[in-house]
Parts: sequence; C-alpha cells; structure tokens
Amino acid sequence: MNKKIFVFVMMIFGMVMLFGEVGDFRYGNWESNINTFDLSGFGDRTGGKSAFRAMAMSAVLPGAGQAYLGQNTKAGIMMTADMLAIFSLYRFTKEINGLTDDFKVFAYSNAGLRRGVSDDIYRLAHNWRSSDAYHDAMRLWARDLFLIILNDPESYARAIEVNSLSPEDSWDWDHDAYFWHYRSIRRDRQNFEIYRNFAVGAMIVNRLISTIDSVIFANRLNNSNAQLFSMPDFDRKGMALFYEVKF
Repeated sequence: MNKKIFVFVMMIFGMVMLFGEVGDFRYGNWESNINTFDLSGFGDRTGGKSAFRAMAMSAVLPGAGQAYLGQNTKAGIMMTADMLAIFSLYRFTKEINGLTDDFKVFAYSNAGLRRGVSDDIYRLAHNWRSSDAYHDAMRLWARDLFLIILNDPESYARAIEVNSLSPEDSWDWDHDAYFWHYRSIRRDRQNFEIYRNFAVGAMIVNRLISTIDSVIFANRLNNSNAQLFSMPDFDRKGMALFYEVKF
C-alpha cells in the first residue's frame, strides 16, 4: 500500500511539474469551458536553449534537462525522486533474490523437493501438498474432460503423459505448517516483485515527465507566443491538452 501511495504522489508531482513552476503556479482563466495557461513570461528567461538537448538529458537523467534550462528546484526534486526509485529497485531486487533462495532451501529441507527444478515445479508445490495429490487431481481433470465429456481416450492418454511429473521431481510436505509457511514466503516474494514493478514504473514516469517538461519549457524560453490549453473531453470523460506556438 505504501508503494502505491508513492506512485500516486509521483503522478501528482508530475502534474505540478508540467503545469506550474514550484512557487509560481499560475491558474488559467476559464472561458467557454477552456482552461488556458499563458506560458509567456513564465519563469526566468535565458534564451537560446536547445529543446532537443534538454529532452535528451532528461531522458537519460530526470532533472538534468531542467538543470540545463536553469530550473534548479525542479531538477533537484526530479533527481531526488529518481535516486529514491533506483534505491527502491535495488532493495526490492535484493529482497526477491533472498526470498527465492529461502523458499527453495525450505522446500528441499521440508518437502524433499530437489534443488534445481524448474519454476513450474515450485509453483505446483505452492498449490499442492504433495506430488501425489497433484497427480490425483490432474488425472481426475483429464478423465472428466477427455473421457466423460469428449470421449477421446487418445487425448486423455496424451494429457496424462504431458502433465505427469518424473519421480525425481516429487515432493511431500511433512506438516501442513511447513506447507503454509512455504506459501507465505512465495507470497512475500510476489509482493516484492509488484513493488519492484512500481519502482520501475516510477523511474519511467519520472523520465517521461522530465522530458516533456524540459521540451515545453525550452520552447517557452525561445518563443514567448506559447500557450498550453486544456478542455473537457466529454467523449472520453477526461481532459484534452493542447500546446500551441504562434509564429
């Protein structure tokens, strides 16, 4: 839940970065359901800045393009956010690797599951207390589908052959408590995989926000006749954004 809040905050932060300077956010005037943000005179003007260079710098390191354009506050915030996301990615990956080793060692010690089996076998051990229980359920499923419903003995035999496990891949949990603890370890690993995906998503979003913002701001520095429009999109039940440069 804390990681979801982190991503939500990143999204809010991105909207603020795109539509307003920190400490100098300007609200547009609503006229005929159209919200206009006048971008002329917005922020400090230095002129002569390359939008392409700012975009490339921001794509590599969020905030670098803002630093190039003289937006030091934005640059610091975006770089800090990226460092936090990178640290989170490292930490979550480390947790995933540790939990993976933990459940494999635990399965070997308490269920007799040999080391080096495929991930599919570990997944089956997560769902079935023993390989015998798995085989019983699999044969029952194949019988109901291929013999009773489809009346196809050949497909039944093929399904049994394909889904049967070799004796060396068998397992049997000594106690129910071990079985549930194994499942708990794997659930924890799954949660950290989700958190890691959030961290990767935050890094991508941060780069996207930084890239778009740097291009918009660079164009503002080089052209005072720029405006950003927002208006309701009733068909899609949202807002439509328009960036206009008058020559």
